[in-house]
Amino acid sequence: MNDFSKQNLTLSNTNQFNFKKQHVFISGGLGTGKTTLFNLLKNYVEPKADACFIKEYINYDSKGEEYLEQLFNKELTNYRFQLYIIDCYEEQLNTPEYEAADLIVWERHPMESLYIFCNSEHELADAEKFTLKMKLERLCEKYQIPHIYDAEFQLLNLDTSTLSIDSTFNYLMLEYIYPILLGEMEGDIFILLYCSDLKEQFDRVINRGRISECNHYKEKEDLLPVNSAYDDLFFKLINTR
Repeated sequence: MNDFSKQNLTLSNTNQFNFKKQHVFISGGLGTGKTTLFNLLKNYVEPKADACFIKEYINYDSKGEEYLEQLFNKELTNYRFQLYIIDCYEEQLNTPEYEAADLIVWERHPMESLYIFCNSEHELADAEKFTLKMKLERLCEKYQIPHIYDAEFQLLNLDTSTLSIDSTFNYLMLEYIYPILLGEMEGDIFILLYCSDLKEQFDRVINRGRISECNHYKEKEDLLPVNSAYDDLFFKLINTR
């Protein structure tokens, strides 16, 4: 691992620690600040440490928004879309950068798309859902990614309508990222960002200007099913402990 400074503290002695891959998952519904926080961490940490940042499909592949619009317009099946998302993750994982990294920061857990956005029984046929679950299980096993319902996660639930993204970034750096990089903290972290102000959340989604989302989410209440699914996910994570 490269030298990493924490104010005046340097990692000149890092060889005394036994490092292994640790995962930080930044999760949450639409317009909750995931990508902004992810990019702040990436821009600050990546030049200074052996860290790998795994992007969500829409920020990884230039065709991501096009495929999302096709999905919303029913021109692309959900099954094909989920296969595409898995491929986007695997392309980033099957790299020397991932293999060499000690810290992995994720823009969403790879299982989220299936468990959150396909939780309705009408989204996928049973056989399709089974195939996708098996592919995701194999992905996690192959690359040693903790399962989304891993009981060992350290859980954080942060409201970005009351805590700014800059404050969230500073808090995560001081309390979690620095200790991980210094070898002082073990385990994986699952961060759920949410926005308790639904109007503010809706405004964020509209203002970022993705045509596919603007056409699909017409009213702020249209965000509630996804928000509810994330609430359920976090509740399940708490109850696996």
